[in-house]
Amino acid sequence: MVILSAGGFLRMFSGGSHFKGYYYCLFFSTFQIMVITYISIEFAFHFSRGMKWMLIGLIVLSFFIFLKKSPKLHKKMQVFSPQQRTEIKYRSICVFLGLMLVSLLVDSQLQYGIWIAMIMQSITLTDSWHKIILSFDKRFNKK
Repeated sequence: MVILSAGGFLRMFSGGSHFKGYYYCLFFSTFQIMVITYISIEFAFHFSRGMKWMLIGLIVLSFFIFLKKSPKLHKKMQVFSPQQRTEIKYRSICVFLGLMLVSLLVDSQLQYGIWIAMIMQSITLTDSWHKIILSFDKRFNKK
């Protein structure tokens, strides 16, 4: 629940790429939650050894992605004024920093789960990820 809440709360303010079809989004989101949970549980030992620095590096990179790319409002961009988009950007950055603070207060498995959710959410803000999603949509959603 913590991982789901962290990723969902962050996505609420930062936006990100979406599939055109509801069921594709639902399937991918569910798959993503299962993968994050599995990785944070099964690889906690490896993260606590040498890979923790790799995760920290990815978190720093994720923060810069949030600074540059959030909010990613593909379907709702025209609804928000530039000032509102700036406010949403600040909120997403505050949520990111808040989640970092929370992650420092919990046990290592939850910490890694929160970090991985944050990293994966930052990936959904990139142009490369958007192109991947569009490619899947073209291939599987031929309406």
